[in-house]
Amino acid sequence: MRNSHSLSLLSIAIVVFMLGASDASAFGPCSRSFPKELSYYPTMSQCGGKAALIVTGRLKDSFSLVVRACDNGDRDPCFTSIHSCGTNASSPFKVQKTIEAIVDKDGEQVPAKIHCLKEPGTSQVYRMVRRITIKRVNPVRNPSTDVLRICLPSRTKVVNQLTIVSTGRVTNAGGTGYNSSCQTQRYLGCNIEEAIQRVCPMRWS
Repeated sequence: MRNSHSLSLLSIAIVVFMLGASDASAFGPCSRSFPKELSYYPTMSQCGGKAALIVTGRLKDSFSLVVRACDNGDRDPCFTSIHSCGTNASSPFKVQKTIEAIVDKDGEQVPAKIHCLKEPGTSQVYRMVRRITIKRVNPVRNPSTDVLRICLPSRTKVVNQLTIVSTGRVTNAGGTGYNSSCQTQRYLGCNIEEAIQRVCPMRWS
């Protein structure tokens, strides 16, 4: 019995180690308090009609932003193996590019950064989306302050509307997470409805 218990603890430790401290910190209750420095758009022309996250103020220079499914996943839901491709380009939930911008918030023009996602908020796969995770710094030293876990009240409605005044430099996402699976893994290469039922049994329509 003691050996079984020890093996269980060892298994948990291995899983935590594989996830990494920063990834593990993304798993936890999300806050229903939506930061004033964050906006969500289900579609944005500057992102080619795809969804966007826009950050200003204290969140403007955050290390990374991502939307997550109701199982907290941020990779292609068709491929769940730890060895699956983990690049931004392979995921419907990760940022594809960022755009420097000036935005008008309540009559004041402020610098911002637009994070363009891969799918519009109205897409079938975004029926899985439940939250936004912001990693403010890397590496994460204090998960309670360095990582924000924010509940997304709607995938199809604008949250914290603002006006884009101008845009500037565009930066495409890098190839972090690339492995041999990326050579053959087909984007959303499964029955998405079945994936939704598996990942999010209690889902939005």
